[in-house]
Amino acid sequence: MKTAKENLDIINDLSTKGYDNLRQLGELNLATWNRMMETQLNTYSQLMESAINQTKAVTEAKNYQDALRTQLEMGRKMSETLIGKTREMAEMSQQVGTEYRTWFEKNLAASKEELEKVAAKAA
Repeated sequence: MKTAKENLDIINDLSTKGYDNLRQLGELNLATWNRMMETQLNTYSQLMESAINQTKAVTEAKNYQDALRTQLEMGRKMSETLIGKTREMAEMSQQVGTEYRTWFEKNLAASKEELEKVAAKAA
């Protein structure tokens, strides 16, 4: 049978490691959120810039055909930009999934190892 001090040491060790794991998860969540927000804000900025440029192009156009041609070209460029951003977000989602899976697998293996140590000591 374990002494009270040994039991408290085991509980303290598991609590410390659990806290460290949760801290790592929090850091992963924050890094993911920052990356996603940066991408979204960049996309929003590009959309606003495009809207301003389209308004400017329409007011400076000499005739209807020039305005339409400019609008179509700007629309094409913005579509290409949005497709690129969609791909970027898909790649980011895959990276984030890999990071979470790596975190989970690492912590699962560490937890299993710790539980095996505790079980071996108890036997």
